Amino acid sequence: MKLLVHVCCGPCFIIPYQEFHRDGFTATAYYFNPNIHPFSEYEHRLETARRYCQDNDVDLIEDRYKLEDYFRAIAGHEKKPERCRKCFQLRLEHTAATAEARGFNAFSTSLLVSPYQQHEDIKATGEALAEKYRVDFIYRDLRPRYHDSVVESRRLEMYRQSFCGCVFSERERILEKRAAKLKRRAGKLGTKNY
Repeated sequence: MKLLVHVCCGPCFIIPYQEFHRDGFTATAYYFNPNIHPFSEYEHRLETARRYCQDNDVDLIEDRYKLEDYFRAIAGHEKKPERCRKCFQLRLEHTAATAEARGFNAFSTSLLVSPYQQHEDIKATGEALAEKYRVDFIYRDLRPRYHDSVVESRRLEMYRQSFCGCVFSERERILEKRAAKLKRRAGKLGTKNY
């Protein structure tokens, strides 16, 4: 069965590719991530996905970088979790439409390996799009193998990002890191005896 797998990045594609291949699917990678910002980050992740696909003889379809589409999709929904739902909708809809147009039997996403993603939202979105585009959505809860993807991507010396990809998640990561640092600093100051 021909399966089109949306790829958010190379490291997250490792386990889905292994699992789907083991289950008898002929997987093709599909890179469509207009949410990733800045453009240099987008290109870095794409290059990592390209290398993994080349090294493993996996076909890769690269869609255009459509940053404006991402901002249109999330306008008015900038806070989590609604922002993430809109982002899943945009990326998975492009995947499903591409799967239908190119004769794939089914589609899926590498997001399914991440414990940081909202699986119920991904699954519901995928199933709704499967009906709309008449291609199956293959859902697998691959979170138990997340650690395997980390170990393997490090072994392969792949680029691993530190945030989801969008400018909002980058800001949230920095603010959370800053708040944790201030909390640690305040704790150290509070333990001194004068």
